[in-house]
Amino acid sequence: MMLKEYRLKNGLTQEQVADYLGIPKKTYQNYEREVRDADSDVLCALADCYGITLDQLVGRDGGGSDLAANIKQLESLYVSMSDDGRDALMIVASGLAERFPGRE
Repeated sequence: MMLKEYRLKNGLTQEQVADYLGIPKKTYQNYEREVRDADSDVLCALADCYGITLDQLVGRDGGGSDLAANIKQLESLYVSMSDDGRDALMIVASGLAERFPGRE
């Protein structure tokens, strides 16, 4: 599992994640070091905390991009823009979507 990577990517400490889960910090450390296996409830809570799927959390994403993280980043950029910037972004994104169609 990639618990440490996702925790660091989200700028969280082990203590913050343990508090979020309602477990002792030592228990979370054992999950990160793979000394102890997390149950399904904990795994679901971790995936929610990091905004990812369970498959991504356990490394079964197939190597694709992290869609949830990309959406979060785009949202952050969009929110930080002026109205004119947002309008321009939508025009550019629409053009790119037409030029590079993906799966439906």
